[in-house]
Amino acid sequence: MLFYKRFEARQEMSKTKKIYVSEYTEEILSVPKAHIKLELLQDSTGLKLTHNQQLLISTDLSIEGMKAGILMSLALGIDLPPENQTVRVNVTSGILHKVISVVSVDFDTEGADQVLQALLEEIDTMQAVARTSPSSHSSNKKAPGDAG
Repeated sequence: MLFYKRFEARQEMSKTKKIYVSEYTEEILSVPKAHIKLELLQDSTGLKLTHNQQLLISTDLSIEGMKAGILMSLALGIDLPPENQTVRVNVTSGILHKVISVVSVDFDTEGADQVLQALLEEIDTMQAVARTSPSSHSSNKKAPGDAG
């Protein structure tokens, strides 16, 4: 019964939050990678995070959607792109997983601010570790087995 209540609440949240996470995102995360090339685009409908021109996450221009979009850009460590422009970023699969967690938080629940703060702090730590690791010096090179 508790699972059903959580599922029902999740469905209601997605109706009001206007955030979409594609199945392709799960495919990308199924194999850990050190370098995933992403693009964040802002257009007249909202923000879109893509990999190899395939949609991973989109948020609309609603208040909730834009909150999620701003938090997504913070989690990625990049600025929001101006309308009709794109910002490129390389991240690990671990960071992408945390980005999905950030946009999935129900902002209206009690404790959401603390959860978001903890997630963003974890991402900061992960990014700092990635910057200081020996493999980070070649971050613009394609990782073995990474199609993009």
